[in-house]
Amino acid sequence: SVAIAYRSTNLPPEIEKLEIPDVSTADGAARKTRLNIRWDVSDPNDDELNFLVQVRKDGWPSWIALTDAPITQKTYEWDASAFPSGRYQVRLIAGDRPSNSPEEALTRERDSTAFLVDHGAPRVTITSEPGGRKATIALGDELTRLVKAEYAVDGGAWAAIFPDDGLFDG
Repeated sequence: SVAIAYRSTNLPPEIEKLEIPDVSTADGAARKTRLNIRWDVSDPNDDELNFLVQVRKDGWPSWIALTDAPITQKTYEWDASAFPSGRYQVRLIAGDRPSNSPEEALTRERDSTAFLVDHGAPRVTITSEPGGRKATIALGDELTRLVKAEYAVDGGAWAAIFPDDGLFDG
């Protein structure tokens, strides 16, 4: 009889998907401060995996770790309320260290597409004409596109208002 023992070559993990929720699809009624980041990762050697999650705002020179130590779950809830408004990217680092020695462990990185974190409220400017029977309302937001506006008078029912040209694009 012949017995052959072999050890396969360690291959790095594969990050198939890194999802950041699209806050631009929200209705704007409430700002999202907690973002649920999800990913799908596999390992060709069926190794156990762990993950590091980092974030960087446009213009920042380095990445900031969101996790103090590697985590094993494939989701992370980021409380973005402590970060300033702006465009961000998330970096996921997947490693197979739990199944390999430090010398042979491999990692793979993937950066998300840029996404928006916006804590600022829209600007509302009301200019009334003499006599107080007519007013012009100007709405704006530095980062987020406005998609609807409503008003109420003296606690009455809310009613939709629309731009002069009918498009929320200015």
